[in-house]
Amino acid sequence: MNVRFLIIFICLSVVGSTIQAFDNEADVRLRRAEKAVADNDIPLAIGIYSQFLREYRPQAPKEDQKRYADIFMRGDSLCWSQNRFLEALEFSSYGLKAAQNGGDVTMETRFLGNIGNLHGVFDDNERSIYYYRKGYRLALDNNLQEQQWKFLCSLVPPSVETGNITQAKEYFRKLNLVNMPDSLTSVFFNDYLQGLIASADSSPELALKFHKRALSTALRNGMDGYATNEYWEIGNAFFRMEKPDSARFYYRKAIEDARRTEQPMQLPKIYLSLSKLAQFEGDSTAYSRYNLLHTEAADAIFNIKTFNSHRNQLVEYEELIKDTTIDGLNKRIWIQNTILVSIGVILLIVLVFYVLLKKRNNALRYANNKLLDRNRELIKAEELNRQLMDERFKATAAQDEGKANETAVAGEESTAEEETSDDASMSPRIPYLGDEQKEILLSRIRKVLNQTDQPFNPEFSLNSLAQLVKSNTKYVSWVINETYGKNFKTILNELRVREASKMLDDHENYGNITIQAIAEEVGYKSSTSFIQAFKKLVGMTPSVYQNLSRQRTDDTESESGIES
Repeated sequence: MNVRFLIIFICLSVVGSTIQAFDNEADVRLRRAEKAVADNDIPLAIGIYSQFLREYRPQAPKEDQKRYADIFMRGDSLCWSQNRFLEALEFSSYGLKAAQNGGDVTMETRFLGNIGNLHGVFDDNERSIYYYRKGYRLALDNNLQEQQWKFLCSLVPPSVETGNITQAKEYFRKLNLVNMPDSLTSVFFNDYLQGLIASADSSPELALKFHKRALSTALRNGMDGYATNEYWEIGNAFFRMEKPDSARFYYRKAIEDARRTEQPMQLPKIYLSLSKLAQFEGDSTAYSRYNLLHTEAADAIFNIKTFNSHRNQLVEYEELIKDTTIDGLNKRIWIQNTILVSIGVILLIVLVFYVLLKKRNNALRYANNKLLDRNRELIKAEELNRQLMDERFKATAAQDEGKANETAVAGEESTAEEETSDDASMSPRIPYLGDEQKEILLSRIRKVLNQTDQPFNPEFSLNSLAQLVKSNTKYVSWVINETYGKNFKTILNELRVREASKMLDDHENYGNITIQAIAEEVGYKSSTSFIQAFKKLVGMTPSVYQNLSRQRTDDTESESGIES
């Protein structure tokens, strides 16, 4: 669950009744949904709106598209109010299509904001930023001032979360340029966002100042959801200032406020913070208790979601039964029983699958850790072998220096055809090379591969290598095959993958760099090619390797902290 406060674009009450009937039956259903909301039977209302998802047709007339978008926004809003996030995502996805097809730009921006929020709930900050940026550009192109402001507000927290403080500051700068009338919301967010940025800048005292001001604004004006989050942020500031008693006080205030205002979504992050505080104080009992509460609070949200989903289906089904004939009633009862049995069977299958998947994941995690250790050992062994080879070729290198203007082996020319064929296997027509010539050429090859950045150039090839060592592709390919028992392409992939492994292990310098960026850094034009080569040589994908390495580092640091 995302630990940052989300800017909610949707209104958690149903949008005003602006939808006209598609036909008489649709009109009846919409009135039934409105009555369900008035009666606070939210699951029934969501179920009725869900029927329109199944009926939606992208080819419908433009006016109908706008009506569909309005209906889907209603369903989206209600799902948010019930923490039914996966269903909200379905409403938002369909709503985005309908808004685009209907040419409703304002509604389109709202759905983009909601989709960004939903990704934030599941800690996918990069996707949140993607949708927020997309919405911001659309609002900017259509001069939608209010939407611009909302998107810029939304972009600051995930930018902070991903460590891009410079970008977060830039969004905040642009935010202050948007022509928005003063309001309590803008006053609150001005302080709240500055608090986030100050905290990211390692200025907890300044962060505390801003968050206290934001809390004061929220309390004075009954902004319940905002106040809960600010109690938590103030606790975080005190924690960074190493004032555990004050931090604990505000964390508990956040819990009280979340319960008072019925915001279970806020509880997991607060319990997680309390567990970290207990760990800091060396209180293992409190640490275990709060970890358990964090897990239970997070699970409860998804359990509620699943329960409500099934309950909604049944309630909706029972409502439909009332409108049928007696003959149809018997048929629908049979269908209902079949659905219930099917749900039971599916749940059993899911449970069995979950158990099997958990066992498989444990085995896979063990195997991947072994692969990680093996790869690190191979890198160390290669480094040692490289040092030994460097000692071996010192004399050869000196000899080669004395012949700087000479060519150690015959031939300067190379063709594409030669490179393609000779990279795969050694040509039997290679003229004889003496031991001295072979050693000089091998020394040159090793110098380029091991002591320059040429192998990490995307344009580097066998032909490039041949030119750099003043030979041709046939001789170079032959020497590589003779020496290493591998072709040029294999050697090049190994060099690049080992370098990438070092970067993935270096969390301090490369922890925030994407897999795509690392791929480009070591010479791959495509992340797909990089991932394939990495998996072939290491046995796992780069992202799995990075996560395992980071987890291994965290575990080591945690153990060191406990020991000290």
